[in-house]
Amino acid sequence: MKSNRLSPATQEALRSAVSRLEDRTAAELVVVVSDRSSEYLAPLMAPGFLSVGVFTALMLVPREFSVGFIVWAALLTFTLPHIVLVAVPRLRFLLTSRQAVTSAIEARAHEAFSRERVCDTRDREGILLYCSRLERSAVILCDRGIRRVLREQDLEGLPGECTDLAKGRPFPEGVLAAIDHLGRELGRVSPPAEYRVNELPDDPTTLNGARDQRS
Repeated sequence: MKSNRLSPATQEALRSAVSRLEDRTAAELVVVVSDRSSEYLAPLMAPGFLSVGVFTALMLVPREFSVGFIVWAALLTFTLPHIVLVAVPRLRFLLTSRQAVTSAIEARAHEAFSRERVCDTRDREGILLYCSRLERSAVILCDRGIRRVLREQDLEGLPGECTDLAKGRPFPEGVLAAIDHLGRELGRVSPPAEYRVNELPDDPTTLNGARDQRS
């Protein structure tokens, strides 16, 4: 997959959106954009199973096959499919179960929440917006201070509304819409402190691959 580098215009749009949210509310928002949440390696086993099935069937046929035929059979049933799957991450993603994809995205989001130190703000009002571009998915995780406010104000569905916005439009428009909606709703119930300190960076973090290679 190509590099997950964001254009200067996209970086600035995301940074400005985060800054506007933090001007409206006591929350501290961190945006993490990953090109994918997993390598989705399980489908790489499929060509092996296909090849075993084909050669098992050939063994049951009462005739002899030339060496050339066997080589071509191996090429078509294992080598070429394997090469294609290695080269096309999106195909591996499409061949992975939805449950496995969802689990990978959620696990990656929780890793980012910890790694980006979202829970280190003084009043525990950090929020992570994690966006995974290959899967066209997003996750919002809130620290306990924000969760308490949402619970007290009957706004526990707000993170879900924002992730739906982020997923429902192309990147970065969906993410920007999600940040704007989150800021407006939180601003009504959790306004900024009089003397606010910006404890977390406003610039988005970008990740390449499932091994957290920053671009």
